[in-house]
Amino acid sequence: MNKTQISLVLALFLLPMSAVLLHLKVHPDITWLLPLALFDAFVITALYLSDKTRIYGFWLNTLIGLGGVIAHLQYSVVGTMADNAIMLSDIMIGYALLSILGTKKGRKK
Repeated sequence: MNKTQISLVLALFLLPMSAVLLHLKVHPDITWLLPLALFDAFVITALYLSDKTRIYGFWLNTLIGLGGVIAHLQYSVVGTMADNAIMLSDIMIGYALLSILGTKKGRKK
């Protein structure tokens, strides 16, 4: 991996971690958000590191991000814009990383 790819992987990890910190401050009473954000930070980022699992990481990242955006638009009033900006940025970084690294089937040459 080159420096750009390492930076994108680090950003893919740090955005959900910042969501964890934001959720602990804004939504301390909603307990299921913390494990979901930690899953996003650790497991999904790890899926991006392997050619075989990168596409699964991309789809999980996208589905969790879109689900979060939809949930915030429907149920949340406090912190909605910051949460959505974090989730949409996470989705875009995941797409950029998938585009740069490719998948095992569609390996970039």
